[in-house]
Parts: sequence; structure tokens; C-alpha cells
Amino acid sequence: MECCPRNVDITAVGAQQYPGWPRTISQFDNDNPPSWGQLGEMTFDVENPVVQLIDAESAQVDGDPRQVTLGQ
Repeated sequence: MECCPRNVDITAVGAQQYPGWPRTISQFDNDNPPSWGQLGEMTFDVENPVVQLIDAESAQVDGDPRQVTLGQ
């Protein structure tokens, strides 16, 4: 990953990124939240449904609506 200050011409000779950058991360370290379980099988009577998960205890929406790909 790279991170340059705003309004810096990155093509200019001597252009610098923020101290400590660039950084290299593993794709496996990127958004690997702990699992809280699995949902049961869901069936829909529409093609390409969009679902929204709501936490039963807090009534908070869990992330963004997700496009469901059936059969995967």
C-alpha cells in the first residue's frame, strides 16, 4: 500500500510518501474478522436478492446490504 500527502505530484523527482510508507500487508491480514457463526440456508422467490443482516440483540444493521449469489 502507498500513502502520499495530499496535493503531492507523485511523478515529481523526490516526491515522498508519509514516513513509514509504503507498507506491505498480506491479503490474509486484510479484513479477516472473527466468525460469529453461520446462517442457515435461505431461499428466495426472486432472482438476485439483496439481504440485510440485523443483529437480534442490538437491532443494529450488520454492515452493508449484500448481494446474494445463490448456489455458492
